[in-house]
Amino acid sequence: MSMAVRRALVADLARREGPGLRRLFLVAFLAALVEGVGITLLVPIIALATGGAEGMTAAGLPDWFPPLPPIELLLALFLGVMILRAMLIAARARQRARIGQSYPARLREAVAVSLLAIGWREAEALGPPRLQRMLQVDIMRAGAAASYVEIGLVALFIVAVQGLIALALAPALTLLAMALAAISIAIGWPFLRASQRRAGKLADHYDKSIGEAYRLRAGLKAALAEGRAPRFLDRYRARLAEERDAFIAIDEGQVLAGFVGQLVAAVALVGLVAAGLFWIDVAPAILILTLLLFGRLYGPLRTLVDAWQAVAVNAPGFTDLAELFAAADARATPQAEVAADMGEALDWRELKVEGLVAGVASKIATAPLDLAIAPGEAIALTGPSGSGKTLVLDTIAGLIAPLGGRLLVDGAPIDLAARPDWARGLAYVGQHDPLLGTTPRAMLELDDLPEAAAADANRWISALGLDPLRERFGPDLDRPLGEHGATLSGGERQRLALVRALLRQPRLLLLDEATAALDLEAEAAIFAQIRAAAPDMAILMVSHRPQSLAQLDRHARVARAL
Repeated sequence: MSMAVRRALVADLARREGPGLRRLFLVAFLAALVEGVGITLLVPIIALATGGAEGMTAAGLPDWFPPLPPIELLLALFLGVMILRAMLIAARARQRARIGQSYPARLREAVAVSLLAIGWREAEALGPPRLQRMLQVDIMRAGAAASYVEIGLVALFIVAVQGLIALALAPALTLLAMALAAISIAIGWPFLRASQRRAGKLADHYDKSIGEAYRLRAGLKAALAEGRAPRFLDRYRARLAEERDAFIAIDEGQVLAGFVGQLVAAVALVGLVAAGLFWIDVAPAILILTLLLFGRLYGPLRTLVDAWQAVAVNAPGFTDLAELFAAADARATPQAEVAADMGEALDWRELKVEGLVAGVASKIATAPLDLAIAPGEAIALTGPSGSGKTLVLDTIAGLIAPLGGRLLVDGAPIDLAARPDWARGLAYVGQHDPLLGTTPRAMLELDDLPEAAAADANRWISALGLDPLRERFGPDLDRPLGEHGATLSGGERQRLALVRALLRQPRLLLLDEATAALDLEAEAAIFAQIRAAAPDMAILMVSHRPQSLAQLDRHARVARAL
């Protein structure tokens, strides 16, 4: 499974960052090649510097080595090569930085697109802690794994190019060095594998830790009031300790593997020198170059092994992301959502549900419901808590498919989820609408409205009692709200959500406890304003307050299936 996740991560990285990766690998290859050429130039430079023409004769250069210019020109050439190498390494670092920032951003975008594609119920079923972990921890780990993939491939280029140069200059000595390096890696490999196995369990620790954090936040108010806060903190501390110990175990495996590798490398270096001096006929200049290459290649080799380890540790963070992307790919692309703000809304005269069973299979379902809605009607959905009233709203909104019965528009059966023109004529306001934006203006999406709609926006802002916000947030409502919009009351948030919905000029307004934070007098005034200003708009509302329901034309009772 771990290897499959790693392959999936690499494939995803290549798909999203293909052009950037190709540029990175080209620059990495050129940098490794130029560095190898520069190191190779040291052989004749050392030979000329230590022995003149006789040194060149004894340098042991291969037959394919070209005739060389004077040492002054060689030094100038070496300087030019090193300057070019520095430029290529800088370009390589810049390209890696671009990909390092771009890939996590693309993953976040892909999560949003995938959530749209799989639909509301499947997205909601992920749960806040898991979705939070995916958007923060999993994307961070996947980005880190992708970064180490790049590091490992760059190191592989260095090892391959410079290894080939060393092999061409001193085949026997290079093969011996490669064998010693392989022994070093093999000895440390069991420690790395044990560390990788521990890394596979990190997702469970993250889930439990984030879950405890959510429960801590949700229950903090009551816990403080009742003196139970220490229990929450003790439980959270225990979860953090588990997570900390898991990371320590992973790091200890890496440290032990690195320690063993360093010891073996030291022995290998001594063995390489002894072989060059006593057993293999190698000229001093070539021996010096080979040792230099071996020393320089040990770093990229260790980087390659460490990168492989880091990918194994972080790649499991891509598991849930890959499952989400696969689920989204299995669905049709969310064209309904993309196209919902363009074109005309569906013009209808009657929406009828016949024997509608709304719900989620094996979890909750309503008893069959019959209901007819006409423009201008305001209908309340009633029933006990847990009966499925929100499920009925979600079904009529096209967010979930009905489990039974059918929906008809003007007498014709219709699949609401597949009709963008239905979504264009719909507005949905829940009890806790998040309203994205850092100002009231952004929350209301006023900048996205045509100029002709500005007067309409001002009318609804005044009608729903939001004019006082202009004193706090400016005439254009464009001053910052503060951290997470904490300066808004619950009632102000709900009024803003209603204004945002009404600015869509919907044919059908769905309200799910959307006025629960308002007092009854304010709610009644708002309903009167809405119905007077939009007499042809149908309203379907869920509320548990009898006084709220009394303002509507009629009721439809929802019951849970037995």
